Amino acid sequence: RRIGLVVGRDVRPTRERVRAVEDAYDASGIARDLLVHRGTLSPEHGEEALEEMLSDAVPPGAVILGGNQLLEGALRVVHRRGLQLGKDLSLVCCDDVPLGRFHQPPIATVMRDSALLGKRAAELLLAQPGTPGANEPVCLPTWFEPRASCGPPATDASDTNRKRTAR
Repeated sequence: RRIGLVVGRDVRPTRERVRAVEDAYDASGIARDLLVHRGTLSPEHGEEALEEMLSDAVPPGAVILGGNQLLEGALRVVHRRGLQLGKDLSLVCCDDVPLGRFHQPPIATVMRDSALLGKRAAELLLAQPGTPGANEPVCLPTWFEPRASCGPPATDASDTNRKRTAR
């Protein structure tokens, strides 16, 4: 029920990701129990943020990394603590990268079509001023690719929390 969200600085994509998780809590009827850690989109921030979250008195059972740049650092913590993704901790990353696909277990990922993103951005940049739709918001498809790094919540959260904080 407790989710950790590791994101970048306070810019629009960060605010949108925080809002999306809050909206998901609200839609589920589950009381919000969200830990948010903001910083740079770097492996170092991913490592520091996950280490801090897992050291909390009540660590999250699932963590969402708001950028693929955070994954390397987060995985350092997972391996250092001897955690099994999908069992001890569920982990989700944003944007598909080889490290996420080839890690064992593979990392669940929030996906988007990067080629389509680039194409639409170029079209907007090349559009003539005053072109219909040039100033309209653009929504591109995003989807979730479930992989083995996500598992069901632990049945006895107290045992799982003790295991995480003891390492």
